Amino acid sequence: MWSAGCYTLGMTKLVALFGFAFLALTSVGCSAETDADEGGDEAMNEDDLRTAGIKSIKVGRSAGFRPPPQPGKCWPAGSWSFDFETRKLTGDACVDEKPATIDLTLSEADAARVKKAVSDVRVTTRPQACPTDMPITSLVVKRAKSETRYVDQRASCGSSSIPAKAGLGELFDLMQELSANPAATLPPCVRTGCSGQICADSHRISTCEFRPEYACYRSAACERGADGQCGFRQTPELAACIASK
Repeated sequence: MWSAGCYTLGMTKLVALFGFAFLALTSVGCSAETDADEGGDEAMNEDDLRTAGIKSIKVGRSAGFRPPPQPGKCWPAGSWSFDFETRKLTGDACVDEKPATIDLTLSEADAARVKKAVSDVRVTTRPQACPTDMPITSLVVKRAKSETRYVDQRASCGSSSIPAKAGLGELFDLMQELSANPAATLPPCVRTGCSGQICADSHRISTCEFRPEYACYRSAACERGADGQCGFRQTPELAACIASK
């Protein structure tokens, strides 16, 4: 037969047992919620790279800690800026082991490749320790009112940059490939002629008569085409302007 004292002790143990079980379930629930939140942050950062609204990007690769290159040569590294609206790629690169200044208007196909490479960047968690002697690749994504920086995971310690686990290396390789285009290191195109009606890679002398259609070239883009030649970008707006004169 149970005594009052034994009954009280048994109830105390039962309450303690249920309390422990409740705390364990609560802990598991909180842990799952935290993991879900972390996964949500990662998904949000990656979605940010895949959505429209990116105005421009900057891609960089440091040379790391290496001995100085031979005179006139360089290590694979560089810094590029790309504007998605104008498709203009500019910067400094190492092409065929030689320093090169890049100034190139990409074709629509190559601009699409850049956009795809940006969307392929994948983010990850920040490591506990990072090496300091490795080349570092970075990506800065600029929008109308924001700017976000991504960096190699191994270089994200103590940084506010978002660590990336994949995609930055491929983006750097693409910048190198585009920089190797012979047109990339040619002189930039300039507006020239007496009325600014000529687009060429050097200043040209022309007669100074003025024609109404010359006004249309003031707002036209002067750039190199896929053939590497300078010229005004042929757009429906430019064609309509010339036809109306």
